[in-house]
Amino acid sequence: MRLTLVIGALRCGGAERVLTTLANGWQRDGHAVTVVTLQGREPPFFPLDPAVSLAPLGVGRPSRHLLDAVTGNAVRVRALRAAFRRSRPDVVVSFLTTANVLVLVAALALAVPVIVSERNHPGLSPLPPAWRWLRKRLYPRADAIVVQTRRTAEWFPRRDQSRLVVIPNAVERPNDVAPEAAGGRGGTVLGVGQLHRQKGFDLLVRAFAAAAGRGEDWSLVIAGEGPERQALAALATSSGVADRVRLIGRRTDIQRIYAAADVFALPSRYEGFPNVLLEAMAAGLPAVAADCPTGPREIIRDEQNGLLVETENVEALALALSRLITDASLRRRLGAEAARVVETYDADAIQQRWSALIAEVAGSRRGGQLHPYLR
Repeated sequence: MRLTLVIGALRCGGAERVLTTLANGWQRDGHAVTVVTLQGREPPFFPLDPAVSLAPLGVGRPSRHLLDAVTGNAVRVRALRAAFRRSRPDVVVSFLTTANVLVLVAALALAVPVIVSERNHPGLSPLPPAWRWLRKRLYPRADAIVVQTRRTAEWFPRRDQSRLVVIPNAVERPNDVAPEAAGGRGGTVLGVGQLHRQKGFDLLVRAFAAAAGRGEDWSLVIAGEGPERQALAALATSSGVADRVRLIGRRTDIQRIYAAADVFALPSRYEGFPNVLLEAMAAGLPAVAADCPTGPREIIRDEQNGLLVETENVEALALALSRLITDASLRRRLGAEAARVVETYDADAIQQRWSALIAEVAGSRRGGQLHPYLR
């Protein structure tokens, strides 16, 4: 089968990691895989099989004003349509809302099935009104809409329900790696993600500052980049913990970072299905996560394989961190149970669910409903 996967760019991010994993898996399975990016040529952040055809379109520049946005999107649609004619896909799989909308427009005149994939909760992700309107009008044209949780699926209107498929993210069993050299005598609380308001690292810095007195040798490490770097550094200073908070940037050796940590924290205001939480738990880290929409509650069983706290509640997050910092037996118990997450979200099993979906969509085309086992 010929498969074309579309995304804005192949940078560091959850959607990019999922797309790359799927592309590599389908290439190994004998499919002819093309990955189309709207951005120009840049090395993929995650390893991509050399046999996968990479087609950067170079049409992803930001728009300067409304007219520029309209003409720019027309150029993107034409470029996508030309890319589809070259790759001659049996199925197109698109990731993230704006790319999904553009792909659906490009496919209007082509007899090609399209699967669109949302990677966050659509009702909570910031999106300009024009894109929300286009999503509402165009998603009914998709052959399938993939979301990561049942709670996200319930957000969609009734007319879309027959095309909705819930497929969570997968997690690989971690390889044995040497931990990054410790930066101090005590333990480490780790956060990983884009330095963006969605991820709630401002809440984590404040909670760590409140809990820091219970673990004077502990430090907070945040791996990732984004627009809030300076604000987070300033917050650490004003909270009196600048010497114990490290912003280490985007890392390609994230498994070494997990191996060196003692506690993982996910303070997000909202999520899709957080890859980093799965990765940290697979590495055996005891985790505390905000019970945000959506994702953490599907992964963590509170007090069994992790801790859940109320979203944006700094006091509750600080209390949970204090428990983990001061109770080594709790850390060991939760970490041991957390590592079993690989059994539920096995990478091969998740790949098979995606493969079943593309086979179903390629075979049924528009108009029919998906088999119940795919929903």
